[in-house]
Amino acid sequence: MKHAYIYIIFIIVVCSCNRVNNTTHGTILNINYANGFEIRETENGYNLVVKDPFQGSDGNKYNYDLSRTLKKGQIKIPIERAVCMSTSHIAFFEALNETDKICGISGANLVYSKNIIEKLRNGNIQDIGYGDYLNYENLIMLNPDVVFAYGIDRQSLLPFEKLDEAGIPVVLVGDYLENTALGRLEWIKFFACFLDIVDYSEMFFDSVANNYNILTEQVATSTATPNVLVGLPWRGTWYVPGGDSFLSNMIDDAGGNYIFNNNHSHESLPYSIEHVFNSAQNIDIWIHLNNCKTKNEILQNDPRFDLFKPLLNSLIYNNNKKLNTQSANDYWESGVVHPDIVLKDLISIFHPDLFINYNTVYYSKINE
Repeated sequence: MKHAYIYIIFIIVVCSCNRVNNTTHGTILNINYANGFEIRETENGYNLVVKDPFQGSDGNKYNYDLSRTLKKGQIKIPIERAVCMSTSHIAFFEALNETDKICGISGANLVYSKNIIEKLRNGNIQDIGYGDYLNYENLIMLNPDVVFAYGIDRQSLLPFEKLDEAGIPVVLVGDYLENTALGRLEWIKFFACFLDIVDYSEMFFDSVANNYNILTEQVATSTATPNVLVGLPWRGTWYVPGGDSFLSNMIDDAGGNYIFNNNHSHESLPYSIEHVFNSAQNIDIWIHLNNCKTKNEILQNDPRFDLFKPLLNSLIYNNNKKLNTQSANDYWESGVVHPDIVLKDLISIFHPDLFINYNTVYYSKINE
């Protein structure tokens, strides 16, 4: 019972601290890390603004009016039926304990969650495809209250215009464009508005963020800073995370030195294999190698890796420890809402002396 009282007090404190700037148009919720959205709490719901939710967007804003008393042009909350076009959207619903509200997803083969897979098998959730293969007829028959969509550019969002014309609200989500892991996690508050459980989302976020920040303070005491390389080439080009991407910033938070952090891009940058080879001769740790589990699989990407010093001299870890039988990777799902665990994995790799006998959750070491 004592713990229950502490829990209730914690909720009250958190909720009061996260509402600021009372105005005649509503209360603006405090967003500490995310740059891609704003929330204004109104008497009957929320006004949401999504900013530049696709690559190349500059100054585009999308407004969504959520209300408990539905009027024309509004989305009634709490929603009962949602379609999620990304596994990260699924992760937000799962963290909020609201997966029963999901009626459709895109790409069943990409889903790791056993809960969602079971719902797909019993027909409670439908796979509606994506892009040119989007099944409009099936989607419309699902009659969702909201379709949560994303796009890598403006062109990729065009198929969703048909849904708007059919009267199905499409909400654009740009969580993947955030340049920090906590910024991406903070989109949980955005999703919570549609479910009308913002208080719970704030509590969840604050708990994870607190864990994350404690870990960054721990690693700040270390004097070692290993040099880190990320990724593998694709069709002759090595797309490396930008210096201001969420992965680059997480490597920094974990006490590593990402070797391509000398730019301000939050998007991936195309480098030649030769350029990466020349820059990465003295790296200490190599991470995120697609689905490779062995050094031989790395060599199969490009035979020139036989001359790549990091293949012989560096520690190699891949973020594919949690793969299911259909090769869906939970790093891209639950890892989005548990960046504190991902961070602890990375710290244990970069600074193994800080967490003795720690078993990584999302990362596996490539030895052979």
